[in-house]
Amino acid sequence: MTFVIIFSVLFVIAIYGVWRYVKANEAQEKYGPLMPSHKRLSWNGPKAIVPFVAKPLAKAASAGAGTRSEPDFTVTVGPMERGKDVIADFFKEPGTWAAAADGAIAGGFLAHAALNIDPHVLDAIEFSTADHLHSLASIDNYVHDHFFAAPIQSADGWFERLTGYVAEQKAAAALEQMGHHVEFAPIANQPVWDLLVDGHPVQIKEGLAGVKDFLAHHPGIDVFAPEEVAAALKDPAVHGLEVLNKDAVGAAAHNAFDNVHGVISPEFHFPFVTLAFSSWREAKLLWKEKTTFERAFKNVGLDVVGVGGGAWAGAKGGALAGAAIGGPVGAAIGGFIGAVAGGIGGKMLSTTIRYADFNKAKDAYNTAVANAQSAVNSQIESSKLRVKELQTEYQQKYLVARNDIERDARRQIEAVSGKFDNDLLSFCERFPHFLEDLLMQLRREEQEVLAVIPSSGPFGVLFPSDGDLYRGVVRAWFKRARKLVKNEIRAFAAIEHRSVENLHTEVQRFLREYTFELKSMADDLGRVATHYQAAQTEAARVRDEAVKKAEGTRATLIEQFGKQVTAMQEKVVEEINRWNSVISDKRDVLKKEAAAVGADI
Repeated sequence: MTFVIIFSVLFVIAIYGVWRYVKANEAQEKYGPLMPSHKRLSWNGPKAIVPFVAKPLAKAASAGAGTRSEPDFTVTVGPMERGKDVIADFFKEPGTWAAAADGAIAGGFLAHAALNIDPHVLDAIEFSTADHLHSLASIDNYVHDHFFAAPIQSADGWFERLTGYVAEQKAAAALEQMGHHVEFAPIANQPVWDLLVDGHPVQIKEGLAGVKDFLAHHPGIDVFAPEEVAAALKDPAVHGLEVLNKDAVGAAAHNAFDNVHGVISPEFHFPFVTLAFSSWREAKLLWKEKTTFERAFKNVGLDVVGVGGGAWAGAKGGALAGAAIGGPVGAAIGGFIGAVAGGIGGKMLSTTIRYADFNKAKDAYNTAVANAQSAVNSQIESSKLRVKELQTEYQQKYLVARNDIERDARRQIEAVSGKFDNDLLSFCERFPHFLEDLLMQLRREEQEVLAVIPSSGPFGVLFPSDGDLYRGVVRAWFKRARKLVKNEIRAFAAIEHRSVENLHTEVQRFLREYTFELKSMADDLGRVATHYQAAQTEAARVRDEAVKKAEGTRATLIEQFGKQVTAMQEKVVEEINRWNSVISDKRDVLKKEAAAVGADI
């Protein structure tokens, strides 16, 4: 029975404890947000008080009290005047493009000739001779020796035989285009037949008499002849081909000779575009009276000869090189590129000659400038060495004077700082008393707050109402606040090295972390702040006076230094002026020559 009673009592107590715990948590959740912040240590909101911004002045007393910056005793000698060294950009000149255009025209004629060389004629020449003709140059020499330089009778016979071989080449090409398989005879003078067409021997003839004679001696062999010959004979063994027209074959051979010679020995094409541009350029210079008629005529002639000759030489060289690599097509490409490059190269050569006097004047001017620079630099360097010596001398004078000024200012600021630091230390040592006042204030505030909150009396201890729960939350807040203040009192008392810096740091930390209203501390802080402002003002006054003294000393020394430097500068300026006179004469000559070639400097 006793066990049951004890168990029942404990059970009731446990149930009651759980209920009270739940009620306490509910009260905290309900009334906790109504409590002041955990960072506040007074129930009432803090009123405006003097912020605690004062700090020790001891460290600031020696920090740059005398001057704002180090002096810089320097002297700068003005740069030597130099003429502008300008050469016209060759590849931006219109004349260069004119030369390229003339080169393109010359190259175009050569390329047209190369691309219009009948390949059948070349093949016929190579097939008809035992000589090794592997280039257009060798073919041109061969034709010259056997046709142009040979006696008329020999040349006519050679040309007649060659046209026969040309006819074979054209006939073979035409038959292959028709879909036949064609093979040439292994030798040029193969008897009876000239070609194998689809395995059958055939003969190629151009004239009516030759066809009749061949049919009489070689019946059964097919003959390909011009269409008019086949129509006249009406023989089934004679077949007409349009490409075998005798006049057309002869004209193709003559055109091939001319085109080959035109590629190997191109004609000189007069550079009309260059003539126009050069004449316009020199005319403008004559109009502005920057050149003479004789010089203008010479310059135009130089451009015409240079571009024309360069284009001709470039075309010939490019054609020969291109032909050795790619035959007529290579000759066309090489000749065109060579002509353009040769025209530009010729223009470059003529421009170099035209600019000879200008370049000579420019070199003379640059030499004068270089000599002047060397001479002036030598004098400047010696002046710099002397200036550095003076810098060191006056720098030392200034440092001695400034150190004296700083030392006096530092003593005055340290006196002001020491007086304020004592006042600040006195406040920090009274800080625990202010915390004791804060504890008493918290107790009074707790009583005042609880006095206006309804209570259920002793019965409310067991079964609390909402008012009793609210009172419990309030008591908990005040208990926590007092605990924080007591912890700070103990922490402040535990500081071992009780210097003004350590105590001040702890006071600042506490006041930054927590807010509260305490009139006694606010009044004392206001007094400290007033003393701090007065100390700062006095320290600033001492620093300003020190700065003025240092700057006055610095100005006096700089004036003395400047007089000595000015004397050295005047000597350098005299040397510069002397060389400027020499350079000016050279520049006048350079400008005159530059105007004559149209160059702006």
